[in-house]
Amino acid sequence: MELTGKHSNIMLVNTETNIIVDCIKRVPEHVSHVRQVLPNIPYSEQPMLKSNLFDIDFPKFMEEINKENKDQQIFKFLYTKYQGISPTIAREILVRANLFEDIYFSELDHDQMYTLWQTIDWLRKLVTHHKFQPKYHI
Repeated sequence: MELTGKHSNIMLVNTETNIIVDCIKRVPEHVSHVRQVLPNIPYSEQPMLKSNLFDIDFPKFMEEINKENKDQQIFKFLYTKYQGISPTIAREILVRANLFEDIYFSELDHDQMYTLWQTIDWLRKLVTHHKFQPKYHI
């Protein structure tokens, strides 16, 4: 079973041959040129198209922003650039950094940028040290 947001799928794979026996969502080549998911073809893991937030530090974060993203909304940058950051988590990061959802990187001074990074780092530490509890609302 692959739980990957909107592209989640359930597949039955023969572990001896690594061949897909069947799957809930069939993905032929005309739907995805990157990865096909069909019966009777070898299973391959979904490629990672986003960066891992745990592999960067503040200088690398600043480098990624300055490279091509200065005129991008912070909210959108966070959830499109990094694995595991959903729009909801991106909003939470901005709220905790005392920033508005529609703010752009170009509008931040160095102190605000560092506060944003500290908030991201705080979240990374929560996850790394398992200091969180999922909440379910029905």
